[in-house]
Amino acid sequence: MKVNILLGIFFVFATLISNATPIASFDAISPINVEPTEEWQEYATVDDVRIEYKRKKCSPGTEREQNLILFRYTNLSNDVKTVSWIVKIWRNDYCVNCNAIANPEYGHTITLQPNEALEADGTTKTDKRIYIFDNFIKLVPGMQEQRLTNFELFDLNVE
Repeated sequence: MKVNILLGIFFVFATLISNATPIASFDAISPINVEPTEEWQEYATVDDVRIEYKRKKCSPGTEREQNLILFRYTNLSNDVKTVSWIVKIWRNDYCVNCNAIANPEYGHTITLQPNEALEADGTTKTDKRIYIFDNFIKLVPGMQEQRLTNFELFDLNVE
């Protein structure tokens, strides 16, 4: 009982603080509202590199069932390509990392050989470049219901 009260107080305090933090320099783009699907959706094609995503129900490793946004990066050229980006993440329509995108945790780089594809399958969460956590399918006591409502691959560069 005391734990639930403390969690409630913490949540209210965290909400008040997060609402006081300015996000003026970054605006949210329209939510993606991607439903679970086996079909890849194109995010962007930049300098012969196609980036696709899909939202899929997964059970990576021994973890509980969850929805993940999986990515596939395909080099459509005969040249080696290096792709870099910073991921911005919105949960419940609030950008959770817009004030911290300089943090190296959100920056990613991959190098693709000619005609190579790098694709997430949802069986592991070891490579953060190829997935974004969406939500757990079944919550346990103490967990808050949060859902990925949008994402952006910001400062996307292909060399």
